[in-house]
Amino acid sequence: MSQTVFLIHDVKDKPFARQMAIALSLAGATVWLDEAELGDASNALIKDVFKAVLDHVYLAVILSPNSAGSESLRRQVAFLLKQQVPGFAITLLPLLIKDCPIPAFMAGKRFADFRKPEGFAIMLKKVLIFLGLESAGIGPLLPADLTGTWQGAWVWCGRQRDADMFLSSWPTIPSRMIIRYLKSGVLTIVEQELDVLFSGNGVKLIGTRYRLLERGISLGWNLDRFNLSIGESGKTLEGIFTDKKGIQSSLLFKRA
Repeated sequence: MSQTVFLIHDVKDKPFARQMAIALSLAGATVWLDEAELGDASNALIKDVFKAVLDHVYLAVILSPNSAGSESLRRQVAFLLKQQVPGFAITLLPLLIKDCPIPAFMAGKRFADFRKPEGFAIMLKKVLIFLGLESAGIGPLLPADLTGTWQGAWVWCGRQRDADMFLSSWPTIPSRMIIRYLKSGVLTIVEQELDVLFSGNGVKLIGTRYRLLERGISLGWNLDRFNLSIGESGKTLEGIFTDKKGIQSSLLFKRA
């Protein structure tokens, strides 16, 4: 079961917003992240996104002293709430990351408390349950030793690329990879969905849809292929990556 989440935030809270976007994406959510994209200049794009969603959108508003008194944030939320139509639900989910006044229009709303960094994992799990991402699915697709999050890196286009890879045990949640790299000195985060084939200790991953997580821009189809095998310890995935141009490189993923 996929969910669509808009992460609304102040630019000064970008590090937390990126951390949350990656975590939600790896759990199966479709995340829209960019404080500029949620402004007035992008209203047409937002309307198109809402039209593509069948029934439900979550507005996760990151609250801190940077955003709590922001008139721009209030306008963004107000605009998004106006997109509601019969049969379509919008749920506000405030994410409190630092002590600050709670905006009046959020008074009484349930919120997630991320003020203690050491409690991030526990609170994240509660958010995933709230979003319905912890119990989605109708039956296992992959064996237990393959499912979950893996961390790795490989050389692509002459540069090192870091990645988190989530292999889902449920057919209804797509397996996916989050790739992070610097482009012209700017951090770029790409979300790529994966088709997963396995046989014995062999695993083949075929990249399908991919998009820029930061701006939510769909980039089309990606035929990157990963041929991996499970290491003897069961804690590594090793093999060869082949990009759409046929260029190969070795790679290694380890349990997160």
